[in-house]
Amino acid sequence: MASDELAVLPSSVWLASYPKSGNTWFRFVWKAVESAQDEKFKPHESAQPCQMEYLTTWGIDARRLSCDELDLLRSRLELVTNDRSGRPTLRKTHEKFRSAPDGSGLFPAATSRAALVIIRDPRDVACSAARHFNMSLDGAVDLLCRRDPQSPGTPSVLMSRQPQGSWSEHLDSWRRLPTYPVAVYRYEDFLAEPHATFGAALKFSGLEVSESELVYAVESTRFDKLQSRERESGFSERATGTEVPFFRKGQAGGWRGELSASQVTKIERNCGALMEEFGYVIEGRLTSASPSTANQVKLSGDKLFAAAVPPKQDVPLDLTTCFVKDDRVMTSQVGDDLVLVTSDYELMGLDQMGALIWDYLDHPMSFQELVDTLCEQFGIDSTTCIDDTTPMLQLLLNGGALNVIT
Repeated sequence: MASDELAVLPSSVWLASYPKSGNTWFRFVWKAVESAQDEKFKPHESAQPCQMEYLTTWGIDARRLSCDELDLLRSRLELVTNDRSGRPTLRKTHEKFRSAPDGSGLFPAATSRAALVIIRDPRDVACSAARHFNMSLDGAVDLLCRRDPQSPGTPSVLMSRQPQGSWSEHLDSWRRLPTYPVAVYRYEDFLAEPHATFGAALKFSGLEVSESELVYAVESTRFDKLQSRERESGFSERATGTEVPFFRKGQAGGWRGELSASQVTKIERNCGALMEEFGYVIEGRLTSASPSTANQVKLSGDKLFAAAVPPKQDVPLDLTTCFVKDDRVMTSQVGDDLVLVTSDYELMGLDQMGALIWDYLDHPMSFQELVDTLCEQFGIDSTTCIDDTTPMLQLLLNGGALNVIT
């Protein structure tokens, strides 16, 4: 590509990954390449988009802003601070791809050259996250299966919210929604064939690298060397309040000796569709929805494989009925739809509105309370709301996804 063409390209290359998936390792390799190319060059990495401390230089105290206001400010800053120097700049994020409340871009095409998405077997992610965040394995499994978990923001370091989504939701958002080039790389391939995989990812991002520079970068960032460096001088990204090393094992398949059968099944139920698509073998009791199943997901309330189970009598439902999710229901994102798997292995598909209502039902709620919430949020009348939501709620009750509270 000609140098005058490079000069007009935006610089941001988004390095997007679910936490504990190899993001840090890739950044070390990138910096090693830059150092190999110019000994006097000091590798520079832009702050994470959620880190708002640089606002103080503009006289803005981010701690006084709401989460929505911070998102709106972020979207504007991405445009005004855009660098078109021609050299790609790596931008780390653990967020899912999303927009600000007014629809403006938090990862805008106008400032973005490409996105590199690093994924890792979610079963290994759960094990690594449990140690890094000092939480139980059950808690880590629940986190990566839960729709839209997010860091709430930390005023002391001026950090805005970071919605990650579930493992599937995160991956699906980054591979489908950006309008600029996106490439997905597996952590396991970096382990198995580091030179070829890192080389391909660097080339895709626009960072030109010679064979000798690539060899230097890969060798200088071998896992044992990163572990040694952390033992000698520490590492700033290690979780606070723990002595667990950041660079712990870095292996693939370690989950087999750590996760219980029920934990494996929960992950595979929730993440199985995309796991299979990207080559992760399903080994639990229940495989994910197959592509033919995904094609059957139509509208909220459509039951998948309806002929496989006998029809059920409607559960009585009126505005005083109180219900809550059955805590045994598992979910998986399939395209734009949320697939529910009940304890009886019945599958149901919910569209975006259905998934939003499903999220509201994390806590016990009466039908009237749900109607009031939806009417207030969307400005619709109660009659329309009742007519539109009753069939879906009835199906969820009949299928056992919701339990009536007496």
